[in-house]
Amino acid sequence: MTTRFSNGLAFSHDQETKLFQDMARRGKHLDGIALFGHGWSFRDGPAEEWAYQIVYETDPDPEFFDLCRGAGWAHVLSGGTFHVFRAEPGATPLRTERTDQIAEVKHQRDSFVRYSVVTAIVFLAVCVLLKLVEWNAGVEITCFIVALIPVVYTWMPLAAYQWRLHRMREE
Repeated sequence: MTTRFSNGLAFSHDQETKLFQDMARRGKHLDGIALFGHGWSFRDGPAEEWAYQIVYETDPDPEFFDLCRGAGWAHVLSGGTFHVFRAEPGATPLRTERTDQIAEVKHQRDSFVRYSVVTAIVFLAVCVLLKLVEWNAGVEITCFIVALIPVVYTWMPLAAYQWRLHRMREE
């Protein structure tokens, strides 16, 4: 069993699929999500050549997976709204239309907009509370950090998805 850190799907979508391909060539096959959602686990096996693709689909039904299977793509794993598939090199990509790819990234960005607004409101409320109430410095720092962590985990992916969407529209 091998684990590798992820760069984050919002930040380096293509690098992640290249990592999966490189690991498969070395006999390490994508097996799951590791490192508390910050990485990937790989199981040992024979060295093989695979093409990988990550597709976003909210609440996929069995027909979605049947369509992918029919196109030659085998389901590897799912996490939330993303699904990883693999196929023989040269297989037709699952999302070929540029408008579909843009819509997929836009949907991801829009979901992070909602989360980002909520985390920003909570963070600002905590900051106001810390200004109004006099507490021990350790408690204040702890409250600040605890409120800041969700902001980082929502605003950074939001910025990455927005940047990716901007680049896709320019192409």
